[in-house]
Amino acid sequence: MPTLRFFKRSSRSNPMESGLAVNRIPSLCRAALLACVALAAVMPNAGAEVVSRHYDGVLGTSMDLAVYGVDESAADAAFTRAEEEVHRLEALFSAYQEASELSRLNRERSLPTLSPEMGELISACLEWERKSRRSFSCKLGAIRAAWRTAVETQEPPDRSQLRSMARNLRRMQLPEPESAPYSLPEGVELDLGGIAKGYIIDRAYNAILEALPEATGIKVDIGGDARYGGTANDAEPWRVGLAGPAAYDNAPSGVLQVSDKAIAASGHETRTYDIEGETYSHILSARDGWPVHNPAASYVAADTALVADVLATALASNSAPDAASLAEAQKNIESLLVLSTGRQVASPGWRSMESIMADLPATPIMSVTYTIPKIKSGQYERPYVAVWLTDEQRRPVRNLVILGESERWAQENTRWWRALGRDNVLLQHGYARATRRPGTYTVLWDGRDDYGRPINGQRFRLHLEAAREHGDHSYTYIDIDLAEQKAAELAAEGELGDVAVNWLSPGNQGMQDGVLSAR
Repeated sequence: MPTLRFFKRSSRSNPMESGLAVNRIPSLCRAALLACVALAAVMPNAGAEVVSRHYDGVLGTSMDLAVYGVDESAADAAFTRAEEEVHRLEALFSAYQEASELSRLNRERSLPTLSPEMGELISACLEWERKSRRSFSCKLGAIRAAWRTAVETQEPPDRSQLRSMARNLRRMQLPEPESAPYSLPEGVELDLGGIAKGYIIDRAYNAILEALPEATGIKVDIGGDARYGGTANDAEPWRVGLAGPAAYDNAPSGVLQVSDKAIAASGHETRTYDIEGETYSHILSARDGWPVHNPAASYVAADTALVADVLATALASNSAPDAASLAEAQKNIESLLVLSTGRQVASPGWRSMESIMADLPATPIMSVTYTIPKIKSGQYERPYVAVWLTDEQRRPVRNLVILGESERWAQENTRWWRALGRDNVLLQHGYARATRRPGTYTVLWDGRDDYGRPINGQRFRLHLEAAREHGDHSYTYIDIDLAEQKAAELAAEGELGDVAVNWLSPGNQGMQDGVLSAR
């Protein structure tokens, strides 16, 4: 059996002595759903030996390090380098250590020069403010201070005043980090929440990698945000169980399989501002300094912890429609949004990481190929299309296609509207996409329902509906029995072209090594 080594305690065990104080600063800990994503220590399967250590009192939370493919003495030496790097960077970025570079800059308003590390972080702030359509910001320190004061006085902040502050901050630009002296614009207090911890994780990961280039797998987990390098046991991907926001009865579920990825999450339930009996999310909109209405909890997988950290915050600080749009615009970054109803919107690559797919053949459980016919008409408009699944009791299971972006179009698909749409307006926000040109399209089903849960049962009905302005309305369905691997076809009729469906029996989920818990 492999040897599992745990719980070598760091001498820095008091969270309050940690400068970043992740458990106190909402932005640095991901203020809410995350209050830090908990990624449990990876448990090895039979095969390669893992060396694993746990440290308390790191950034106000804890740190877990693990490596495969090296002996214990080499691993401990590398872990020491990583721990030293974390504490060195903490002394630069801490908002609670008066002597930190961040505290001095906010207090003195100007420094002769910035450290290279602070310069890199501010460069990343500038980059991601642009990439996130200004929904992520490192300039919200004064607004967060207003919320902390509101908690102390138990008087809600003045919303119009916060909105004015936020608008002024959005117009201001942080100087380029090469500026000397480096001076903050008037009214700006630098807030590194949502970015500093990701940066530190990446630096700690690189410290281990430089010390142990022969390691076959590396894990760095600080307060739940984590970066996984290489592979785990027997060259298999790292396996991370996905739990969900505590506020949702229908939580995400499944197991991620990742190699060379960082994972972060962000949400709204655990870290809150509690004022006069009201609860407000710590994740604030950069547009008005207030928590967003109907936000989505977010999970992100990216190449670096900094990117995962930033984008998870940006997605969670947007309304559900804006978050879905922002997520869709990202390249080579995978994400999962959990709407306030518990329903999910996942990027295509996110589902490919889930091990419900890993135990299946190369194709998903079902593929649906449908055609939008070109109809000769003087007033031709692209049709509104809905494709969805129900169970034997005709209860909704999964929305596969919703084409059209307003309540006006939704009601044209009368069966879909009566069964699902009118009672779930957020479905339009989270799922709706622009109508498509005539042509043939394919949608894949991964064997999950709208809440991300593996399906139960074997018999389902696949519904297809299309309606066109100045045209007709068409509806058809196909009964599916997953106990039999089959295919079915329907000939074109009305607003629906040819339909081809292929399905197979779902496999069983494999065992998991860790847990990604969004609380």
